[in-house]
Amino acid sequence: MAIAQNDPASPLDIQVAVARGRHTLILSGELDLATAPHLQLLAMNICAAGARELVLDLSKMSFTDSTGVRAILGWSGSAATTRPSSC
Repeated sequence: MAIAQNDPASPLDIQVAVARGRHTLILSGELDLATAPHLQLLAMNICAAGARELVLDLSKMSFTDSTGVRAILGWSGSAATTRPSSC
């Protein structure tokens, strides 16, 4: 199952693919100060809804700044300490 998270005005596009409890967020465009909060909120909502695993596919990203890197690393660190076998 794939769910689109598109906002035409945003430089970041996030597609969500779901298979067997694994949610893959496919990011394309720019992850920066303006768009990082959207990714963080989406990831928190997916995990709060009971996702077992969250995967980020960054292969289509064109740009990320330090805020985007912090969002990715902060989320992965938070998930690892609070729920190691899941989201």
